[in-house]
Amino acid sequence: MHRNFILIVLVALIGAQLACVQDCMGSTVYVNGKVQDQDGSNISGASVLITNEENLYSDDFKEVLETNSDGRFESDSHFMYACDPIKVYVSASGYEEQVLTFHPVGENYPDELPDEIIVTLEKLP
Repeated sequence: MHRNFILIVLVALIGAQLACVQDCMGSTVYVNGKVQDQDGSNISGASVLITNEENLYSDDFKEVLETNSDGRFESDSHFMYACDPIKVYVSASGYEEQVLTFHPVGENYPDELPDEIIVTLEKLP
């Protein structure tokens, strides 16, 4: 009896996982953007870490980028499911780090990944 109950619960959990994967649209994402200071000046050489460390269904990825002289960055393409969040860590010497969270387009999350991210870093006191 106890073993049957455990088996039923296990099958239900696996079924729920598979249903969520089917409900989440898969897509290729690119993370592009610009890093600037409070005055709107470009920050070149800023470090941008893009990861999906809290994913449930997508393959893990971690990409480290550096902004160019115009303060811009552009990631490689990554396939992931829309229900898995993307984290973007942005830091530069003399500025406070920012951490942003987005979801890929497709599931109507309020924090869907825009075509371009504009990150404004604040100077350290």
